[in-house]
Amino acid sequence: MREDVALWCRTCTNCACRARPHKTPQAPMGTVRVGAPMERIALDIMGPLNETERKNSYILVIQEYFTKWTEAFAIPDEKAVTVANVVATEWVCRFGMPHSLHSDQGRNFESEVFQEMCRLFGIDKTHTTPFRPQSDGQVERFNATLQKILASTAEHCHWDWDLMIPYAVMAYRATKHSATGFTPNYMMFGREISEPVDLVAGLPPDSDHAPSAPEYVQQMRERLQCVW
Repeated sequence: MREDVALWCRTCTNCACRARPHKTPQAPMGTVRVGAPMERIALDIMGPLNETERKNSYILVIQEYFTKWTEAFAIPDEKAVTVANVVATEWVCRFGMPHSLHSDQGRNFESEVFQEMCRLFGIDKTHTTPFRPQSDGQVERFNATLQKILASTAEHCHWDWDLMIPYAVMAYRATKHSATGFTPNYMMFGREISEPVDLVAGLPPDSDHAPSAPEYVQQMRERLQCVW
């Protein structure tokens, strides 16, 4: 009778469709600490999306951990050669080689081509836990923000979303980040950049300008002391 009751409970459709899956024991997540700009970056690929006239179907997102500086590139495919070429030409050639690179366990990131690129540049390659996107939560959270921006700006041109990426990323980099209290622009350059909205609203008065270089250095030291 016990076996019959257990079998009946396991085969109950109403219970099965409402039961929560059994959670596999996992190690507690920790906080990634970085001490300088361009020390650690995270990569992720978003897509496939509607293919544009320029044959782009995916978005490669690269985000830096310290300053939260983010770049997004429209790419035609997610092959390892394509991703490695964008990382080398668009990131390394402009910002230099990061000390470490974090990504999921996609075949493009774990392939011999990508691993060889990391070896040549002296990059320490790490990856997330399988089926655990929270391990790369920073860039995953940006993906949701980018999707929302593209959905609102390209609602009348779904086939031209790749043209809106630079403007969407520019708006993100000009927004104060909740983790640092500064915009990615200010964290990267030590000042706020001039934007199209400044032509409409005008520049702020001198008293509201960003702090000088010594003040910026002092603020960064205080924040680093709080982090460590």
